[in-house]
Amino acid sequence: MSYSGGLGSGVIQEDSQGARERTKKIWDKALREGSSTYTTGKVGHGNGECVLVIGGTGYIGQALIPELSARGYQPVVLSRQTGFQEKFPNAEVIVGSVGDRADLRRAFASGPIDGVITLLACRNIVDEALCWQVDYVANNGVIEEAREQGVKHLIHTSDYGAYRPKLPTQFYKLRIEGELLGQHHAPLNFTIIRPTSYFPHLSSNFEAARSGKPVPIFEHGEWGIFNPIAREDLAEFFVNTLFDENCFGKILPVGGPWTPENMCTAKSSSDMMFEVLGMDPRYKTISMKSWDRLIRMAKYVGVLIPMVRRGMFYMQAIKYWSTTSHFAPAYGTRTLKDFYGKLAQREYKPKGFFERMRGGTAVMPTDI
Repeated sequence: MSYSGGLGSGVIQEDSQGARERTKKIWDKALREGSSTYTTGKVGHGNGECVLVIGGTGYIGQALIPELSARGYQPVVLSRQTGFQEKFPNAEVIVGSVGDRADLRRAFASGPIDGVITLLACRNIVDEALCWQVDYVANNGVIEEAREQGVKHLIHTSDYGAYRPKLPTQFYKLRIEGELLGQHHAPLNFTIIRPTSYFPHLSSNFEAARSGKPVPIFEHGEWGIFNPIAREDLAEFFVNTLFDENCFGKILPVGGPWTPENMCTAKSSSDMMFEVLGMDPRYKTISMKSWDRLIRMAKYVGVLIPMVRRGMFYMQAIKYWSTTSHFAPAYGTRTLKDFYGKLAQREYKPKGFFERMRGGTAVMPTDI
């Protein structure tokens, strides 16, 4: 299936100053009023129920598997990696591919499976064909199998950006959401969770800042506002909603704390990096108009040269993550600033933006 959405020519929906003023209003109101949609804290405990986690070997799964075990559930993980069992001995690991229906059925047969949490997401979000296969085809197969097996609850991990989809992965996740809400898979109790951005998304320039290089920003760098959520807090939120009838049939957007240490723009997140590193901020300002011209050129040339088309998706993704707000009701206590502090004390080097787009979010040690 071919993807035909995207940022198009990169037309800006509001002028630079208007975006900056809107961001400031959201920031001020959020700090003044706070967020009361969710109450932070662990709710509920399992009694040995088997929960199948799809995509459990990825970034979020590294925190979700231990959280399930600690809360009284029996995690079952379908993994292509043979060494995953040693990492999490309390989980039952089924070696196989989610794209193979026979492997998927073997995983369901290991139960009986009471619940399913699918964390499936394309690792390379600028590969439109791969996004279709992972974000729609593979997720759809999991949902169909869950319906056929009569699981009590399925949690589907979507993307907060589905509220304003611009990237291939978001369009396909939105299609899954629509089919669940439209009861294409009925009877099935489901919950859709839309996390905001994650800490690694906002740390791709950390090494540049540490090495004294200027960090690139679009003009003032305050086009959008984010409240990223730590994977440990997100894992806790997942388990809180598991088998909760009040969450059935709902879309739950969720982000991290509404505090000055976690609410940020592209520029203020970089300001935090420099502050944690004890360095003066250095920026390379990029004109939005010039970036849009590059996107338009790549779009036309990309019709003939596939590599250039891929480059267009890279540029669109950079613009998207710099300008589109990912701001949702707050949950958790961990903050981006604390994350930067831990990152500064380690030798671990986060992947840059282009590396992450090619290979997926870097898997970092838990609780960094």
